[in-house]
Amino acid sequence: MALCGGGAGTGCRFFSPRSWITPTYGANLNWYPPADPARPNPRPGQYRIGTHTDFGTVTVLDREPGLGGACRFTPRRNGVKRAYDPAALTVNIGDLLARWTGDRWRSTATRVLPPAPGRARRGPALADLLLRGQPRRDRRVAGRAHSAAPLSPPVIAHEYLREKLDANHRLRNPGPFEPQRRRPAVR
Repeated sequence: MALCGGGAGTGCRFFSPRSWITPTYGANLNWYPPADPARPNPRPGQYRIGTHTDFGTVTVLDREPGLGGACRFTPRRNGVKRAYDPAALTVNIGDLLARWTGDRWRSTATRVLPPAPGRARRGPALADLLLRGQPRRDRRVAGRAHSAAPLSPPVIAHEYLREKLDANHRLRNPGPFEPQRRRPAVR
């Protein structure tokens, strides 16, 4: 995080080492099986993972080759497919880090595309290994002004992340009185 502070122009000590005394880390492996040529092509607008931003500070992503792949969005919301580079890691800025920098850094909107229609649909599966790091649970996250734009109100790291996760869970698992939203599955 010292590198983030230096890169954001806030100084290497802005993201205090005390914030990382008892951090939370998480890792997951997303595996996308190869497309089945016997199945129909994906419908327009159908993704393996829809457009989203990560909730926390940073997500480090190690991609493997495969059909389909990650797509990030520019500030104008143009989707740009990320080229696979076996020697590179991808670092996504999360919503909490965007708040912490007073939106000087924006969270990275991404999605995972299915294999392109009309192309050879046989090929390796796609795999992504993700590592996430969050500050200690009770860390107060307040942005630093770098422009005249109003800052987001300060939040407690754990409470902010819990609210985001709960909202995501409610969207995916509506209660008995909420309408079920069906999403087409990509196979």
